[in-house]
Amino acid sequence: VSLNILCTNASTCIFVSATTESSTQEQDGSRNRPWTSIHQALHHARFLRIEENDNDDHNVVVLLRHGVHYLGGKALRLSEVDNNLILQGFPEEEAWISGGISLRDAVFQPATLDHTEGVFVADLADLLKGHLLPKVPSLFTTSRRYFRARYPNGDPEVTFLHGDRTIRPEKVLEWTKPRPGIAPSFTFFDFATNPPQGVPIKNDSTMDGYNQYASGHGGACSEVWGDEADSYWCSNSSQGGWAEVDRECAISGQMQLPVGMAYNRSDDSVGPIHNATSLEGGFVFAWHSQSWAMHMFEITSHTPTNSTMVFAKGGGKQGGRNWCRCDQCTYAGGWCGQRQTPPRDDDTRLIGGEWMIENVKDFLDQPGEYFFDKSNSHLYIKPNSTEDLNDLTLGMLTELVDLRNVENIRIQDLSFRDQAATFMDEGWSAPSGGDWSLRRGGAIFIENSSNVTVQGCNFFRLDGNAIFLSRKTRHVQIQHNQFEWIGEGAIATWGDTDHYDATAGEFPMYTLIEYNVMRELGIYEKQSSAVGHSKAALTTIRNNIMFNMPRAAINFNDLVGGGDVVEGNLIFNTCRESGDHGPINSWDRQPFLTTLRDGKTPSFDPLPRIIRGNFIIANYNAAQGVDNDDGSSWFHIHHNLFYEAEGF
Repeated sequence: VSLNILCTNASTCIFVSATTESSTQEQDGSRNRPWTSIHQALHHARFLRIEENDNDDHNVVVLLRHGVHYLGGKALRLSEVDNNLILQGFPEEEAWISGGISLRDAVFQPATLDHTEGVFVADLADLLKGHLLPKVPSLFTTSRRYFRARYPNGDPEVTFLHGDRTIRPEKVLEWTKPRPGIAPSFTFFDFATNPPQGVPIKNDSTMDGYNQYASGHGGACSEVWGDEADSYWCSNSSQGGWAEVDRECAISGQMQLPVGMAYNRSDDSVGPIHNATSLEGGFVFAWHSQSWAMHMFEITSHTPTNSTMVFAKGGGKQGGRNWCRCDQCTYAGGWCGQRQTPPRDDDTRLIGGEWMIENVKDFLDQPGEYFFDKSNSHLYIKPNSTEDLNDLTLGMLTELVDLRNVENIRIQDLSFRDQAATFMDEGWSAPSGGDWSLRRGGAIFIENSSNVTVQGCNFFRLDGNAIFLSRKTRHVQIQHNQFEWIGEGAIATWGDTDHYDATAGEFPMYTLIEYNVMRELGIYEKQSSAVGHSKAALTTIRNNIMFNMPRAAINFNDLVGGGDVVEGNLIFNTCRESGDHGPINSWDRQPFLTTLRDGKTPSFDPLPRIIRGNFIIANYNAAQGVDNDDGSSWFHIHHNLFYEAEGF
């Protein structure tokens, strides 16, 4: 689009330069005297709105020139005063928005004390003065993601988190259970036998549990997922595969996500862990025993004399469900007493999967690794090339552009990079009756907004979600974008309901996701997808290409209202690191009351969800072409081409 079309009488253009060099000339946002920060341009745009007396017909176009635009540790927050704003890259130029701080002025010196050859260190205290550090700062160059020092070694972009990149489950002597707590407060409705007054009967499922709504909050569950979480897996009536485990945990108040561990120090594979100077602040990544999810735990202390670790409160919240005990799940844990000869049936140890540890200074031994010491702001790095030391950015922001209560916003022809990791942040919990846990957040975060378009953008090496739709959104269009090397998911939604009652419509509707390329996802959180669909309706997912990810490409965590259409997509190389899943996966364990069926009558019957005209290759560990799991119904799946699928 030419400038003559963008900058008309109905649109005012404000220009932003990516240069950080001081200028002697006065800046006014014109093409010849551009602002040098996006925040300045946003203030200018707001001033123009006041000057134009809030003329909703007048658009303001903020044009970003070529280069990297650093946000300086402050997210770009748009609200209703910014309606009708266009944030766009200058035509035929490549403009990047960075959530990090450039380290080009950092002074690196060889770190010779207690370090392997090739490790460098820089003191970032002055550079970071006045900045709020994220829980997990990330490190990037223009074309490379550096990864936190880990054991066993492995580049998370090119190696799966299995096999020799992890430690075998049996090297853990015991995952420490938390102390018994208070049972959560339960919400329970049986719509088949005793629906609330004015609520229709629901008795169409042959499995009684799917005619019921159940959730739980507080009590022992809040120790993991926080006080705000209201989770199906904290209820007294969860249903489906191995739901009896979570149900027992909730009723008894005994959670089964570990608060520590004891390992076998006599085994050579854990030698570097046992001999580490300090593990404090390190992160344990541990698979669920069925490879459903990746759980992360922060180490608060390590006692080498008895080979134990203690984890921080809230560990494991990145997965929505509890772990099994040896006496509960016979499918796993070959080292459990029940599997020995002679068997020992009283073994109640928790069963975890393969695991590894990162963010430990002593493990800094592989090119591409780094360690950031928060206590003194020292950055240690073992570069792939010393040239990288002149091209480093520390990822600081978990959200880069935050849109709340806005209308008519367009973000176009821009690229986004250098987002901090979010897997250890607060706010993770199960949004509904599917197995997944989510955190409300993304590089572009959209909440309670309408008519927002994200088009022609590149999301590159972000360490959290790329785009997140929260609560009530309408007519969000995500088109012609590329998502590459993302730490979590490409696009995710999470609306609100009043328990089973969704008639208020406080969830995303009429979302259009089309002509996007989504690849290399779930670098850190393996329970991630190209489209993670939770509490949303009337979504169209059309003509996208999705490949190379650890779990499903499209995950429907529930069915709130329905009316979704999935068509014309090419999906392959999914479920590469996990099992018990399909390229498209669904759950529907909780019924929700909406008016979408006929537009006016509250009903538990949703509109059908249509999946048609897709080319789906169910390779790697994908179980089916479309895996309609526990409670799934109201699907119309037809005229798709499946390859290597065991069934629908």
